[in-house]
Formats: sequence, structure tokens, C-alpha cells
Amino acid sequence: MSFFQLLKYGFDGNRGEVYFESISMFTLLLLIGKYLEFKAKSRAILSNANLNKSLPIFANRFENGQITTVLIQKLNIGDTIVVKPGEQFAVDGKIVNGETTVNESVLTGEFSPIFKHFGDPVLAGSINNDGNIKVEITALGSNTTLAKIGQLQEEFTKHRPKLSQFADKIAHYFVIGQLIIAFITYLIWLNVSPDDAIWISLSVLVATCPCALSLATPTAYTCILSKLNRKGILVKDALAFEQLTEITHVAFDKTGTLTTGRFEINANGTELSSEFTTELAAAVYLLQCHSEHPIAKAFTTENLGILNRDIGTINLTDIVSHIGQGISATYNEKTLKIGTPEFIGSTLHLPKNRTVQNVLVSYDNRLCAQFSVTDNLKPDSEITISNLKQKGLTTLLVTGDPSESGNVIGKKLNFDHIYTGCDPKSKADKIVSLQSEGNNILMIGDGINDAPVFGASNVSIAMSSGADMTKHSADIIVLNNKLTAVETLLTAALETKQTIRNNLYWSLIYNMIILPVAMLGLVPPYIAVLGMSASSILVVSNSLKLLRD
Repeated sequence: MSFFQLLKYGFDGNRGEVYFESISMFTLLLLIGKYLEFKAKSRAILSNANLNKSLPIFANRFENGQITTVLIQKLNIGDTIVVKPGEQFAVDGKIVNGETTVNESVLTGEFSPIFKHFGDPVLAGSINNDGNIKVEITALGSNTTLAKIGQLQEEFTKHRPKLSQFADKIAHYFVIGQLIIAFITYLIWLNVSPDDAIWISLSVLVATCPCALSLATPTAYTCILSKLNRKGILVKDALAFEQLTEITHVAFDKTGTLTTGRFEINANGTELSSEFTTELAAAVYLLQCHSEHPIAKAFTTENLGILNRDIGTINLTDIVSHIGQGISATYNEKTLKIGTPEFIGSTLHLPKNRTVQNVLVSYDNRLCAQFSVTDNLKPDSEITISNLKQKGLTTLLVTGDPSESGNVIGKKLNFDHIYTGCDPKSKADKIVSLQSEGNNILMIGDGINDAPVFGASNVSIAMSSGADMTKHSADIIVLNNKLTAVETLLTAALETKQTIRNNLYWSLIYNMIILPVAMLGLVPPYIAVLGMSASSILVVSNSLKLLRD
């Protein structure tokens, strides 16, 4: 319209004004809002793109006793590579030879070195500190944990919570109403003051543009995602994150969740029979290497007294993992079993309520070793449970450990309810029972036996030290294994919900106020541009507050 006025009347303001300065202001202020939005998103998404680009493009493949440098694209799953001290891992894998410490800060935000040895996983993006190790590749390229984090981030930022979906419905009808009102405004002013009709109706359209409504949710989600990633928390399911604001009960597994998961064999409670030979001890060690349970890590060659024993001659077949109970195999055509007293005692008729020896070994249906395996509480477990209770949440300990250890830990941490000796089915049943009473359950665990209960709970959190099956079925993964992440998540969910609500309220209130004022002809086009852009900038700036620690 300004261009039309310019061609028809030139710069004669008495015959029609031009508003090129309004267009310039509109562009300037809109770009400021877009810049702030891009700044928020770049911290969350572009940082991960850069991380993937920074990964090495070459690796040292170990094949037939020879080491050759090859492009990452030429590697395959199952190949073995050599990673030297100071090098960055370009793939996900597991250590098959050697031991080292690893810096996983790029994934967890924690710079403390993590000790890794045979069978332990290593992830792309982390750095090998001091050991020369061989790694069997388990994931490449877009299938690595680092790459999946970036993919999940993009999906997360596209999620629209219920509050935003409601706002979308309002915006849909609002735009239709806005066009109708602008047209009615034009008709009214055409009769009152024809020279002002077009400019006032344009002011109505510009001033009430619902840009702020469209920015309310995505900016808030990208900001909180960036903050959580810095704290070592990976959200896989945006809907689950939204449901955190409705949680009433928080349930914890014990082993590897409340405890460090670094088990040690207590010599005072260990009993070995004469049948537990070094050969059988080597078979036990090899069998435990096939288990992902944290207790299996305690059975090292040193603890079993076979430090220099060659295990290459040991042949195990028919290896079966019994979730929540133990592991079994065929060795020299006889059954070797390692697990809980109940698992072993099912054929040996052992007495119940054993509280000292919690891991037993039987061979050919004869008890040959009893181990007392202990674990320590995580340093942040007590403060985490205390803070959750202060928030008014009900806390539960749901563990598969049948020994007295579960009750001792539960009472020490002051849990509201304690359930011990739960198999995977009974864990899930307890969660479903609580849900039938109208409760919303958050479950935190790390073992294979927690996968069924994860599926039953409203929201599930897995510790990264846990089994792959558990992490696959969890809604959220805590990469740094800190229990304080639970409280961080609950607080973040409430802050995000409140921020989105404030964003939507502001944008709606602004439109309700500016609309009648603009219709009365009291808002020149340049003021309309200023108000519309200012509302968008305010929404983005409010979301940026979520980036603060």
C-alpha cells in the first residue's frame, strides 16, 4: 500500500502516507526474535551436530595380528580396533583386551575419569585417557549413542504438550476471527474516515499477529533440553517429560540404582567347598562375563584366585540368563548355575532367609560355593529421597533382592514403602495396582529385570550403567548415573510447564488488550509492528531463562 501511495501521490503526505519505516522496524524486530530463537536452539541441536563432525574419520583396525589404519566407513560391526591413549572413540563398542580410564564428559557432563576393563562398553565421542585397549565394534555412524542423542533432541523439540495443543486450537480460531475483525474494522472506518480505513485495518492485522503463540512451546523445549543435556540427562520421550509434572509416587530399584553397583566379594561371608577347583572358578568367571547384572562384575580373576589362569580352554554351552535370578550353562556336560539362594535352592532344597551369602554356585546339582557380595549406597541417595519426600511425593523401594539388605537400606533411607524379593512380574503388578488407585508412578532402575516394570510405569528412568534392554525401554536415561538427576528432572518439568503457560498467557493477554485499541485507530502501523515483535521477543527471552543452572 505504501508503494501504491508513493507511485500515485509521491511524498505528498496530505494525500496519503507511506509506512516504509514500519516495514524496516518489522524486519528488524522480527529478526531479533528469530536470532534469540536460533540462539536457544543452536545450543541444544547444533552442538551435537558439531560433536558428531568432530569424531575421528580414521581408526586402527586389528585383524590377523596386524594393525592397519582405515576409514571409519570401511569398518563393520564385530571388527576389532585398537584405541591408544589420548585418542577419541569414533564408534561404540566393548573392551576385549586391556584396561583404561575414559573421559565421557561429552556425553555425561562429568569430567572424572571412569575405569574400564574387559567387557565394559565404550561410547563414541569419549576419550581414552591412559590405556592401550582393543575394542569390538557394536555400533557405527548414526547408530552410535552420540548420534542418537542428536536425533532424540530434534524429536523432543518438535513435541507439543497438551497446553500448547490447546493454544493451537485457540490460535486457529483466533486467526479466522482476526481476519473477520480486520475486515469489519475496514468497513466501519471506510464510512467514518475513508483515508484511514486501510491503515487501521492493517494495524489490527499486524498488532494481533499470533507469532508469540507459535514460539511459546518450541523455544521452551529447546532451552530445557540443552540444560538437561549439560547435566547428563537424555530425554527419549517428550510426552514422558511432560507427565513428570503429574507424578505422585517415585519407585526405586536397589542394586545399581540406589547403590553404586560396584559389588565386592566379602571374604568373611564366603564359603568354598573342596569341589570348587581353580578350573571350576575359571568357568564361573567366564560365565559371569556373559551376565549384564552388576553383581557379575565382582567376580574378577583376582577375587576368584585365578589371576594367571588361562581361561581359553574353558568351553561353555547352553548359556541362559534367568532374569532376576541368575545365569546357567552347560560345562563338561554338567549344569553350572550361579545366582540367588532361591534360584540355586530350587533343586538343592536350601534353607530360606539366608542373609549373608547372597550369591551361590552349584555344579552338577551340588552346592560348591557361597559368596557374600556387598554393595555401597550412592552418596546422593539419602539427600535425593529426602528431597522427594519434602516435595510431597510417596517413595517406594521395589527390589528383587530377597535378603535383609533391601529392608536395611529401605529403612535407612526412610522409604514410605519397602518391597523386597520381587521378581519382574511382581514389580510390574505393584505398579499397576498403585495406578488403579489413581496414582502416577515414576520408576527408576537399571537392571534387565526392570524392563517389564518400565513398561508398566507412567514414566521410567534408567541409569546408563544398566543393561541395554533397560535403557532401550526407558523414557529417560541418566548418563552420569547421579540420583540427583531425578529431582533435577522433576524441577525442570515444572519450570518448563510454567514457562510455556506464562508464554501463552502473555501472548493471549497482549492480543486481547491490543485488539480493541487497534480497532479504535489508536495504534499506528509502526507501533503495531513494535508491539507484535516485542511480544515475540518477550516469549523467547522468557524461555531463555530455562538455560540458567
